[in-house]
This record gives sequence, structure tokens and C-alpha cells, in this order.
Amino acid sequence: MGHDSNSIPELDRFEQHAAVLANDVLGVVRQAHEAAKSKGFGDVMDFGLVNLPFAGGAAVLASKATDTLGTCSEAIEGLAAELKAAGNDYHDNDAEIGKMLDQFIGELEDK
Repeated sequence: MGHDSNSIPELDRFEQHAAVLANDVLGVVRQAHEAAKSKGFGDVMDFGLVNLPFAGGAAVLASKATDTLGTCSEAIEGLAAELKAAGNDYHDNDAEIGKMLDQFIGELEDK
């Protein structure tokens, strides 16, 4: 029922989460970024005469959105790599600490 604070996710869970980020989430964000880059702002006349005053603001917003999607792509890619590295480091450290504790317990038992 409650969360066991000593429960450490297995290494493959870290790798699975990193893979979901890298494959599923990143793919969608990259696709949106590429679509935004290829479409661009469009043409001022797409707004029509009545909405022409809004075209400048829309162009700025479209540019910011495209840039933000690009930044998100880079961030998600980095997050996936860092998550996988964190899992590896965590389990490496856990194993090393386990060895040290085993050695320490063995020395205490010998006394």
C-alpha cells in the first residue's frame, strides 16, 4: 500500500523510461518541430484583409513556438541520456556500497 523508500527500480526500468522518452516523446516533438520549420509562418495574405493587423504578432508567435519545439527536442534527448546514465550510476554505486558493507561485516565477524 505505502511506498517502500528502500525499493530501488531495476536498471532495466531506467532504460525503459529513457527509451520511451527517446523514441516516443522525442519523435513526436521532433515531428512537430520539423513541421513547424517546413510550414513556416505562411503568407501575410493568409490572414485576409480583416485580420491583417494580427499577422505580425502571429509571425512572432509562430517563430517562438518553432524555436521552443527545437529547444524541447534537445532537452528531451538530453533527459533520456541523463536518465539512463543516472540509472547506471545509481546501480554501480549501490553495488560498490554493497561490496563495502559486505567487507565491513566480514571484518566485524572475524573479530
